[in-house]
Amino acid sequence: MVHPTEHTIERFILARDQGAAEFAHVREHIAECPACQGVAEFLRKIYAALASASPEPGERVNAFVDSLFPRARVLHLRRFEQMRPAHPAPNRPFLLAAHTPSESLRFRTTATLLSEDESALIRIVHDSAENVNRLSLQTEDSSIGELAIVEIPLWQITCVTDSRGEAVLKQEIPPGGPQPPAAIVYPALSVFDVEIDLSTREVKRTGLRGDPGGVQLTLAEHTFEIAASSPNRISGIGRLLVIGPGTPPQLHSLSTGPVRIPVSESETAFRVALYS
Repeated sequence: MVHPTEHTIERFILARDQGAAEFAHVREHIAECPACQGVAEFLRKIYAALASASPEPGERVNAFVDSLFPRARVLHLRRFEQMRPAHPAPNRPFLLAAHTPSESLRFRTTATLLSEDESALIRIVHDSAENVNRLSLQTEDSSIGELAIVEIPLWQITCVTDSRGEAVLKQEIPPGGPQPPAAIVYPALSVFDVEIDLSTREVKRTGLRGDPGGVQLTLAEHTFEIAASSPNRISGIGRLLVIGPGTPPQLHSLSTGPVRIPVSESETAFRVALYS
């Protein structure tokens, strides 16, 4: 079967006398060929719409053409670049993968220590970007890791963890040196807050964890003192930690007598932790 061209079908659609002899073959072919019937119907719709439209291109013609040719979805392409955020987005999952130790990595594990009953783990990581060593104490009971004293005798390290069980080590750790065989952790026996009212010279103590007894608080002119409440009670308490709003945590020993902490208008609230 020889199909007439689209131009021939278009001439037949536009002819005033479609019954003329010259269109006999086209007329008979369209009646029998579904494909050519579709072409003829398509052309009839276009010219019918153009005939009913105003001479100027208008919305009706545009809408009709749009219905015949659905608008294609345009995709704007750009070069692919892998996104690597500097930090994981908050509250979003992120992936961590195993890696082979390398000097080019930012974080390098310096030491890993595990307790005998496997209830506590200490990991020390060197952060090459900030050139510091970070200690992390992980325990089954999170309260044990908070404000704990950690001692590593081999490296002469004594530090106090924060509320997350972490600490930044001030001491330098020799690279490639021997690994520490052990570390000693002193959990806080008691943690409490102290608020001082300078106008009434009242000292308020609020217990947070453990028994806040065993020590006596008194207010002097420009200091408040922490001392053992009795010689018998001091036997269980050897050191205390004082944290002020404008001062870093400071460890003190009660074995040599009362501990005196400066007080000012801006320094009237403290957190105290007691240790064996």
